[in-house]
Amino acid sequence: MLKQYIRKKLTEKAHADYDRRVRHVRFYYDDFVNEFEKKETGFPEHEKMLRIFYDQISSKILTQMEDLPDDTPVIFACRRGRILECADSWFGHFFATHENVQLAYADEDEVSESGYLSNPYLKPDWSPDSYENAFYIGSIFAARTGIVRKAIYEIESGRGFYGAEGTKVIAADRLFGTIAKLCKGFEKREKMDFPIGHVDEILFHRDSKESLFYGRPFHKQYHKLEKNHVVSIVIPSKDHPDILGQCINSLIDISQKSSQLKIEIIVVDNGSSDDNKTKIEEMLQTSRERGISKINLINIEYLYQKMDFNFSKMCNLGADKSQGDMVLFLNDDIEIVDSMWLTELVYQAEKSYVGAVGAKLLYPEKNLIQHAGITNIHLGPMHKLQRLDDSKEYYFRMNRGIHDMAGVTAACILMTKEHFVEAGKYDENMAVAFNDVDLNYRLLKKGYYNVCCNHISLFHHESLSRGDDNQDAAKLERMLKENDILFGKHADMYDRDPFYHKYLDGRRVHPEYEILAYEKTVPADHLGVSMPEIVKNGYPAQWKNDCVWVRVEYKGTLKKWNRLYYTGKNKNKEKSSEGYLVSGYSFVIGSDNSIYKRKLVLKRVKSGTDFTPVEKKVYSFDVNDDLREDIRKNISDQVNVELTGYRVRIAQKALPAGYYQIGMVYFDKTGRTRVMNWEEKAISVG
Repeated sequence: MLKQYIRKKLTEKAHADYDRRVRHVRFYYDDFVNEFEKKETGFPEHEKMLRIFYDQISSKILTQMEDLPDDTPVIFACRRGRILECADSWFGHFFATHENVQLAYADEDEVSESGYLSNPYLKPDWSPDSYENAFYIGSIFAARTGIVRKAIYEIESGRGFYGAEGTKVIAADRLFGTIAKLCKGFEKREKMDFPIGHVDEILFHRDSKESLFYGRPFHKQYHKLEKNHVVSIVIPSKDHPDILGQCINSLIDISQKSSQLKIEIIVVDNGSSDDNKTKIEEMLQTSRERGISKINLINIEYLYQKMDFNFSKMCNLGADKSQGDMVLFLNDDIEIVDSMWLTELVYQAEKSYVGAVGAKLLYPEKNLIQHAGITNIHLGPMHKLQRLDDSKEYYFRMNRGIHDMAGVTAACILMTKEHFVEAGKYDENMAVAFNDVDLNYRLLKKGYYNVCCNHISLFHHESLSRGDDNQDAAKLERMLKENDILFGKHADMYDRDPFYHKYLDGRRVHPEYEILAYEKTVPADHLGVSMPEIVKNGYPAQWKNDCVWVRVEYKGTLKKWNRLYYTGKNKNKEKSSEGYLVSGYSFVIGSDNSIYKRKLVLKRVKSGTDFTPVEKKVYSFDVNDDLREDIRKNISDQVNVELTGYRVRIAQKALPAGYYQIGMVYFDKTGRTRVMNWEEKAISVG
């Protein structure tokens, strides 16, 4: 009885301590907004702006603005909700520091009847194609008086923004769109200078009963082409006659025949076996005969050239042979399932200000998202929403409609041949990875907008079971090296994505859009330096238990971490870069994780792939616990796993040179249970 009583008390104490630690690090949105509202902006004082509600917008507002100078900003907002008092300062400061910008919008959230704040909509920077598809501007924007006067005149003259046929356009939407047209918002940018401003702070609390998009949400709608085009479809392939055949046959059988589209297919083969080469040639001949009548097929050309795999070179070879004014690069494992897919891609690409265009890709028969646009985070480019169920909607319909993005995947990427050549084609020095991202970034920095059509979808037969690249040491190392090459070429894109908000979590590779409280996150270079506790004979072998789940997301020098993922404020990163960092997440399966104390464990092994121990002793380190809401959501059946994240900063000379396998040991604070396990990863210390 006494043992049970003591265990009960120790458990209660462990729970209380765990709850306290979670509360300390957890992000509370209400607190975040309240602190923002109270905080001094530090901007020069600005006179209170004229505010006009959406339901007041008509030509009559010119009377209210009669005495205002042309440069004076006016705020337009929904009546149902609350404009933050600091909105005048934020808009005033923005227009004062962006003299050439005439129009700007801000972010917003929802307020319930009880005053509870939730659902922050952290918007992208100006996205003309997103705007044409949805009134994502939402509940608040501001414009200089002079441009408003011109826009009212345009609307009264019948030249305003009216949206696509069949869509609902309220007066505020029409006014914003008309001003955007006057501001050349639907034209190519001057490099990375956006013609429409975005104040990236919450400046409006929208009544939760009010529609965010005011009747024009992200939606599916097919379009008509402006003119005729020849589309050259380049498909790199080798030794996959069946997969290639499925791709081409689906393209011919599913695609809608259009009088405005002629198609040529160019298969680039870098050395299939003789048997497969024969099979491919026979399949292509059969496809030629069917395609001529079904999709206005001009020809199928087969370029066979034995060479080492170089995706960039194969794409360039195909493009050089192409006749079309549009060029589409397509993986051989894509299956066409939407008859209007090509028309929709071409419709976007024929806009003079659009660069690359892609489609939403799904894993076949799973309805899981593989690609819905490329987002740039601290780690580098990633696919948000990957492996999430597409039958659900995510983050204000990001997997629906049309969105401007940092880029789109080369598994299906279309652009005008003129823009492809202008961007410099694919870089053949990037043979395997990130070559498509590099091309997207070059187009973006030239002033073009890259577009992902998430209102259409194709099947991508990339295997769901191919494994996690982060669990393969060689693949991970190659990815990091290629990532270094990418950001060596695009240092100005490091930690920057105009279509991904600064308050959205960019530190971790997780699929959903999560708000990140930066003030709760201690940068790695601010962590305390850990010295090891040496366990001479190691831990008992019977402690090893598969119930311990440990994953390493980064292991290496702090200098490399700072170079790739730095989020701190230290201007001299080199001085704070000594030592090593190991980070990831771990938990005990089927147990109450609050009752354990854990330590990172390192044991010296032969190499980064041979985990044979070279000595008995191990080195254990105290860990810094990190809140990982993303992991908690993914393992909702586990108990007290909010603090699954860990980081350990190891002193520069704390360990002898060599390779160290990484593990985690758990000590039950309410009893004598001890469990541990090892990850199939090692850190190199030298």
